This record gives sequence, structure tokens and C-alpha cells, in this order.
Amino acid sequence: MLPVSPLFAQLQLHWRWLLALGAVFVLLGIIGLGMASFLTLTSMIYFGALLLLGGALQTVQGLRSRPASALVVGVGVLYGLLGLYLLVSPMAAASALTLLIAIGIGFVALLRLWLAFHLKVFSQYIWPFISGLCGLVLAVLIIAGWPESGLWVIGTFIAIELILNGWALIALALVARRQ
Repeated sequence: MLPVSPLFAQLQLHWRWLLALGAVFVLLGIIGLGMASFLTLTSMIYFGALLLLGGALQTVQGLRSRPASALVVGVGVLYGLLGLYLLVSPMAAASALTLLIAIGIGFVALLRLWLAFHLKVFSQYIWPFISGLCGLVLAVLIIAGWPESGLWVIGTFIAIELILNGWALIALALVARRQ
């Protein structure tokens, strides 16, 4: 029998809490899928408020410190302006961010397809190929639906993350319970 790590021992003691937390995350994710546009809007406003506050604090810090104040103030002002843009036009910001996300997904998908092509001599090349193909299809679908896809993509990704995290916590709780 393998030794139990102190972290896993704690998880074993609190497996019910992990199970409940996982169920809550799954439920929140399912609710989030039903209101993806609202989740997108809310995340943009929240992120904008954080950037505005961070930019203001950095600008104040830059004005208080003389040696590197111009650069620090400049970055603080840029953060503040970006935060203000997110607060004033959250859906336009979400649309722009969605396009960047789709381009990133497409680029990573092409890299996975390239990897699969170079691993073709091995039997497991199919998994990077399938992953790359799915990523490329996802990127094309998001870009084809742009700018309207900006209304729901970010919220959907957040909701899916909540669901996946919830299932991971549930699985961990069930393993901890059995050990």
C-alpha cells in the first residue's frame, strides 16, 4: 500500500465537503450555461472595475515615486483606460476578447495538428490530431459567428469551467471516500 500524503489525508477527512462543493460548482455551471450572455457581461464589468481600480492605484503609486514615475504612471493610466472601456462598453470589449480567444484557440489547434502530423509514426498520434481538429472547428465556429459570438462565448467558457471543476471535485471526493 502506498503512503498517504498529508494533503490527501485532509481530503479524506473532508470528502463530504468536497462532494458538496463539487455539486454546487456543477449546479452553478449549469445555471451559467443558461445565462451565458449575462455571465459574459458581468465578467467584463467585474474585470473592468478591477482594471480601473488597479490602474488608479498604480497611477497614484507612480506619482508618489520619482525615479520610475513616468513609466509606472503610464502603465497605470493604460490600465485605467482599459478598465474604463470595459465598464463603458462591456459587450464590445467581450466581442474583441472573443475574437482574440478564437484566434488563440485556432493557433493552438494548428500546432496540435502539426504535432500529430510529426507523430504519425507513433500509434498515439490520433489524440493530438483529434484535439487539434476539434480546436480548429471551435475556432472557425466562433469566428464565423463573430461579433455575435462575443455575447455568449466568454460566459459559456466560464460556465463550462465551473462544471468541469465541479466534476473534478466530485471525483476527488469519491476517491478520498473510498481510500
